Amino acid sequence: MIRLYVEGILNVEKSVVLTTAQEHYLRGVMRLRDGDTFIAFGNGEEFVAEMPGKIIEKTNRVDMANNAVLAFCPIKPSRLEEMISAATQMGVAKFQPVISKRVDIPKMNFDRFRKIAIEASEQCGRLSVPEFLPAVKFQELIKNVGKIYYGDERRVTIPSGDKAVDLPAGEEFTLLIGPEGGFAPEEFAALDDAGAIGISLGPLVLRAEVAAVAGLAKLLS
Repeated sequence: MIRLYVEGILNVEKSVVLTTAQEHYLRGVMRLRDGDTFIAFGNGEEFVAEMPGKIIEKTNRVDMANNAVLAFCPIKPSRLEEMISAATQMGVAKFQPVISKRVDIPKMNFDRFRKIAIEASEQCGRLSVPEFLPAVKFQELIKNVGKIYYGDERRVTIPSGDKAVDLPAGEEFTLLIGPEGGFAPEEFAALDDAGAIGISLGPLVLRAEVAAVAGLAKLLS
């Protein structure tokens, strides 16, 4: 069934307020007519709605989003968009841009990022859309965030090379992915001093958007 993310609070017997673009998509692209049904979701809940927008019932599906925060150093826009789409499908709850030493302060199009995250959420079946946090400097992140894991290219794939990964159920954690060119030596030292846990993503050099998916898969498994 067609799924649409809808802003605001959804309740049975209320009507979904569709945007002009959503109205066009349902009627002009998907050819729905009055009385046809679609899925409306948001805030971790999902409802069956009937055209032109009346909510009929709440589904019993549970949101499969998790407690991961993906902290990323901005990369080329097209590749960053791939990262956002893939990480949304992995269930990430929040995106945290990080400005590290080897990152030029970028102009980030958060409206575009959110649109990509919404489309990925509609496609993958989650019941919420990830949140985008304001960019922070590297030192601010490691000083103020609790449990941080990071892709450590200094490691290779050796079982004993990683510290134990312990993710208590329901507890938020952050995966930090470095910039093109990797972290600077002093940043590695700062991560180690802050108690962040480096994890191996294998013996090959991964692009940041691939490293994000590999790191999430490793932690969430």
